[in-house]
Amino acid sequence: MTNGKLTKDTLVPIGLVVGVAVALATGAVWLNTKLQSIDFKMEMLSQQLKAVTVQLETDHREHWSTRDMVLWAKLLRAQNPSITIPEISR
Repeated sequence: MTNGKLTKDTLVPIGLVVGVAVALATGAVWLNTKLQSIDFKMEMLSQQLKAVTVQLETDHREHWSTRDMVLWAKLLRAQNPSITIPEISR
């Protein structure tokens, strides 16, 4: 600026400022889009992890152990003497 007035000499710096401002705004929009995408993916992974955790906890409670198999085989033998039931070994 010369003496507080806009002239042809001040147009280059104003254009540079406008260009930088547009570039910053574009970068901010791009960054926001990427961060929202990452946030969405993290939320999906979090929900999948919760579902797997619930499934593991449910499966743990319904676990069929060797002891359960042996007890079931003994009960089956006692209730059905005519059936040949193999011994359970592990």
